[in-house]
Amino acid sequence: MRCFLKYTVATRRSALARCQTDLFISTFTDQHPDVAFTVQNMTTAGDQTMGSIANLKDAFVGELESALLRGEVRCAVHSLKDMSVSHQESLTIGAVLPRHDPRDVFLSVNYACLSDLPNGAIVGTSSARRCAQIKAHHPLLEVKRCRGNVPTRINQLKTGDFDAIVLAVAGIERLGMIGELKIDRLAIDRYTPACGQGAIAIQCRDDDTVLCQQLRSINHRSSYDLVMLEREIVRQFGAHCGMPLGVHIAKRPDDQLAVYVFVGSLDGQKVIQRQALWSNNLSVDSGIIKQFVESVLSAGARDIFAGCQGDL
Repeated sequence: MRCFLKYTVATRRSALARCQTDLFISTFTDQHPDVAFTVQNMTTAGDQTMGSIANLKDAFVGELESALLRGEVRCAVHSLKDMSVSHQESLTIGAVLPRHDPRDVFLSVNYACLSDLPNGAIVGTSSARRCAQIKAHHPLLEVKRCRGNVPTRINQLKTGDFDAIVLAVAGIERLGMIGELKIDRLAIDRYTPACGQGAIAIQCRDDDTVLCQQLRSINHRSSYDLVMLEREIVRQFGAHCGMPLGVHIAKRPDDQLAVYVFVGSLDGQKVIQRQALWSNNLSVDSGIIKQFVESVLSAGARDIFAGCQGDL
């Protein structure tokens, strides 16, 4: 009889989180067929409120990380954009799966794109970054908080609470929920996504040498390297999830790295957008990152962040 190793993996209870966990388990067991997983579904603080959240990062991963630290689970599956860029003592990101489309997407029942919306139309989002971007490009639209899991937000759109909503492409495509809605994938240079958007991260204890080694076998190195650079940029900004900051890095056909940064006030009146080209072999401790971040802060981002300390 075949002997299986049994691992417990923590995930949130949402349909998207379960979908992402199934993807991880399938990828992992393809490489390690002697491992069987038990899934521990957890409800986080962020799942239990539809209102303002003081600490978005801790709200959606805190309970999972605590379970890891207590030794109740072997690993946890996260949307990387939900994770703090600060070092979590005793924990590590053991693997990143191949990144999905990182863009945001416009969804509506009646309108094809943001430009088609009439003045005063209501756009739903839970993101300060998206609010700032929408108001910067379409100041006559109204932006209101739209919280909940992906199916909940789409249902709010269909029942008329909003004229349109903006979500991450990755989530709705993984769930197959586009249906008959009108969609428009938003250009990264204008609607720069959140750091790590579209990527799935597997977190474990840093002293779990066996699992760390196994996770390295499924780590998508290109995705991992790019999101780690994005996280370092955000870390040097001193920013958190509630701030109107977009950071994205993409590898170009010529192997250079295209860097996009957006910072904006919630009313869209103050906007800083920067693009740069970096060498593909840039390390996270490069002085180039520090210089780039400082140039954006000096251009006004420091003042914008000072005025945006809360959630949308």
